[in-house]
Amino acid sequence: MSDRTEDALRDALRNRGEEIRPIPALPGILHRAGRSRSPSRRWAPAVGIGIASVGLVAGAVVVVGGTGGGPSPAPAPPVAGDPVPDDDGVGESRGESVAVEPGSEIPMAIYSSGSDVGAPFGDVFAGEFPITSSGNVGVDAVNALLQHQSARPEVFCNLWSGLRETPQPVTRVTSVTHTDGVVTVDLGRDVTDPFPGADPVCPVGPQLQQLVHTVTSALRTDDPVLVTVNGEPADAVFGEPVDGPVEPDMSVLAGIRPETPQQGAVFSGPVTVTGESDTFEANVVVRAYQDGRQVAQDIGDGGGYGEFAPYELTLRGLEPGEYTLKTFTGNAASGPEAYAEIMYPVYTDITVE
Repeated sequence: MSDRTEDALRDALRNRGEEIRPIPALPGILHRAGRSRSPSRRWAPAVGIGIASVGLVAGAVVVVGGTGGGPSPAPAPPVAGDPVPDDDGVGESRGESVAVEPGSEIPMAIYSSGSDVGAPFGDVFAGEFPITSSGNVGVDAVNALLQHQSARPEVFCNLWSGLRETPQPVTRVTSVTHTDGVVTVDLGRDVTDPFPGADPVCPVGPQLQQLVHTVTSALRTDDPVLVTVNGEPADAVFGEPVDGPVEPDMSVLAGIRPETPQQGAVFSGPVTVTGESDTFEANVVVRAYQDGRQVAQDIGDGGGYGEFAPYELTLRGLEPGEYTLKTFTGNAASGPEAYAEIMYPVYTDITVE
């Protein structure tokens, strides 16, 4: 082969290589193999994270690693406690709360929606990202959702932070309250149709549950979420009609769908954690945290990618006291392809007597 021919072939290969854009490993493999994910569910009341109210200052949240580039492990989750005053005047929270010192770094589950090009099974899924808290985790959660930008928006979607071409939060949060068994998220701008005339790459529909699950997770509650706009009940969220408080819908979740324990559960012996999962190599992990330290862990199996199956994990030897459980799986991908190191995190506050 002549030098000229070799040079031509080398240039051709280089040019083709530069056109290659990797997609997250596992979703891409599943997509190419023709494995379908769960059919998209139109609107289920569960995007909100309940009702454990805690306000967060709009604009005060800094998402660390929110671009999905493999953040370092987050600190231990905060534990429900006394309300923390809102001193910065932006955003408001009333009712039950999770006590967090302003300026502290805390892990937060931010829920995204899957695209049609090979996202994990389920309509919405969570990754754990560390954020700098304003001291009001309810508002922190909504702000984190509004600001979260994925490194792979064509696969991991978040329309709350705008279109890929024009990234900008579609609204702002004015308050988060948790009273009388309802979490109320008040927005400063209507989100019935944030992108009139546009055709987003991401499917429209799961956004309500994104919000509900993100907020209720942060507030450690299973209470329903009422979305209001400037104090008035919202008619719709991203085109999905809303006629009252929306329950978190576990059936739309990808990865891990928890069943027990419930928030605030009390145990007098071993702590059993159950649910259904659909994770890489079927792995499920549960850790117990107390006073910011991991004190126990169990690892087990549920379902592998493509099929939900039950899991049951047990934590033994926990001394009397209050704990936060974190159930999750590690990410099979790493580097720029990774959405987050901790996938599908579920935080549950319990007491051992």
